[in-house]
Parts: sequence; structure tokens; C-alpha cells
Amino acid sequence: MVKKKRKYSLTKRNPMKKIAYYHDLLKVMVAGHLNLSGLAQLLGVDLEMAALQLGKLKAHNVTRKDSHPIYVFDYADAPAAVELTHLSKLMEFARGGTPYKDYELSHFDKEYHQAGAYNPVKQAFVAGLRFKQLKNLDDYRKSPMNELFVVRDGFDALYFREPVTELAQTYLDIELQASMSGLYNLLSVLATVVHYYPGNLSGKPTFAGNMPEEPRDFAISLLYDLFGPDKNKALNPCGEAWLEVAPGREALDVKPFDMFVEKYNTTNERIDYRGLASTADRFVQGEKMMKVMYGCTLPTLMKFYSKLSPEGDGMAIIGPPVFNPVYAGKEVEGADANGGIEVPIYCDKNKISTIYMTLLADAAAYEKMREA
Repeated sequence: MVKKKRKYSLTKRNPMKKIAYYHDLLKVMVAGHLNLSGLAQLLGVDLEMAALQLGKLKAHNVTRKDSHPIYVFDYADAPAAVELTHLSKLMEFARGGTPYKDYELSHFDKEYHQAGAYNPVKQAFVAGLRFKQLKNLDDYRKSPMNELFVVRDGFDALYFREPVTELAQTYLDIELQASMSGLYNLLSVLATVVHYYPGNLSGKPTFAGNMPEEPRDFAISLLYDLFGPDKNKALNPCGEAWLEVAPGREALDVKPFDMFVEKYNTTNERIDYRGLASTADRFVQGEKMMKVMYGCTLPTLMKFYSKLSPEGDGMAIIGPPVFNPVYAGKEVEGADANGGIEVPIYCDKNKISTIYMTLLADAAAYEKMREA
């Protein structure tokens, strides 16, 4: 008798044996031996139904021939599409070094809007995120950020100067992370959200759990040196963090970036990092330093969020870096990770909106080229 393959639902509560089964799959995903369609089959996600549900929705913001259509949807309207975008996150986070401990859809996945760039040939989302507008402190306390960070005095007046669109679980196909195509797809997703859901932006970019500690500390130190709470008085007039680590959560100590500059200068041609005129120049210098010192590049999502505010006046970090317990560490066999670290940020919509205008101009130029 032929045994049937096990299939587990993403939406039902699973006993521990099913989580153990997911951890077995995790080893295969991390090793690159399982593709999305195979994972969908094993976890019972209907790719054809997801495609059918997306086909009934409006596609947004196709800006280049190598960009994919952008869809915005909810669990109530397109449950299979939400399961697919969650599957895409499971796959990309695992391959990118920050695997989830559990594979179930969370209540946030069902309550938040989803936005993603969909490749109809592969029947997969290549980039995306989930988001929700927050209008007051009660909304914040129902958000995933509240599970990592608690508010400090004065938070309301600063954070809710106008409605805030909270971004979460940003992902990008690992095969596209080093390409302009990947960047355009992810920017197109964000531009769609910004255009249709106006408001300042907030979120918590993730640093991969498998990133070696010293280059990870370098990257986080650079990010705080450029966008820390005391760096942008226009966006953060108090010059202090708005959030602190929640009870039971672990924060990472941020090392002073001058320590890394001095280490670089002892073995390489000396640079005057503090003498550089702009945030963009210091970011580029930081990229060069990391390549020389550690033989690797800055994380893709760090580059993505830094590009939102190249002059440094549109983004501020508003709290400490914190380990998020939803991500697997070395306690999960095959994860090969120390747990993902997340950094809370706040962005000025008037600075971010330039991305949308840039993409519109790019789309118009592409259409003109096609007509020629």
C-alpha cells in the first residue's frame, strides 16, 4: 500500500508533532532542497485557488517590464492568497537565515492587509509585506510591535501626529536580493501602500539570525549612527527613543560606530568618516568598510529602508534593537541561527512619497519606450 504524503493546514492549531514536522521541512528549506510549490503541496496551500482569487482583484503599479503586478488583499477576500504570501515568507525567511519557529498563520496575518508582487508564472509572491493603519494608542497595543516594545512618556503626541501605516514582515525572494529587479519589486509594493494608504510609516526591519555577530553588530551600529533617535530633530524633536524593550524581551547593546571606524583605520588607508558631508555618503562608506572588514555586504532590507531616506531627514529609529522570539535560534535543529533582531523605525510620509513619484516617472518612461 502506498503511503499518502502528510498535509497540514496553515489555519488550524497544530499539536507539537506537526511543529516537529515543520522543523524537519525547515532543514530541507534552509539547504535549498525544497521549492515553494513543493512546500505548498506539503502544507496544503492551493496555488491555483490563490491565483484565481488574485485574478478577481485589481493589479497595481506595474512600473517596469521586470516588475510584477502588485496586489493588495485581505484574508476575508482572498484566504488562499494570504496563505500563499505567508508561505512565501516562510520560504524566504528560512533561506535568508531567519526562519520562523512555527508555520501557522498568526492572527496578525488574518487581521492585517497584505501587499505583494506576484509572479504568475511561478505562482509565487517575489516581494511583499503586511500592513495596517494605526490611529491611536489602543491600535498600537494590538500591534505586533507592542509585543517587543512598550511606549515611553510622550509617545502618543510623537507617533500619532497623524495616522500611521505600520509595515511588518517585509520579504524579498532571495534570488532577487542582489538585483535591481528585486529592489524595484519591493519599492513598487511599498509605493502602492504609500499611495493608497497615506500616513507616516512605522515598522521593524529584521536582521537575519544567521548573520555572524561582528558584522551584524557593525551593521546595526551603522544604522543607529545614521538614523538613531538623536540624529533627526525634525522628525524626532525630543532626541530620545519613544520605545523601550518590553518585559521578558532581550535587547542588543548597540556599539559606538567610532569603534568600528578606528578598527578599520588601524589596518587600512585611513578614512575621515565624520568628515563626510551627508548621510548617503556615510552609508556608502559604511558599505565599503563592511566589505573590506568582513567580506560581506550590508543586509538587503537595511539597504532598502536606508534608501527611503538617503538624506537622513525622513527616517528615525525610535527604540532599541530587540530579539524577536517568533524566529528560530539554535534550539531548532537545522535553523543555524541566533534569532532575528528587529529595529523599530518611523518614517515621514512626505519624504517617502518621493519613491512613488520616482516609480511613476519610471513607468511613464517605460511605456513611452514601448510605444517608440
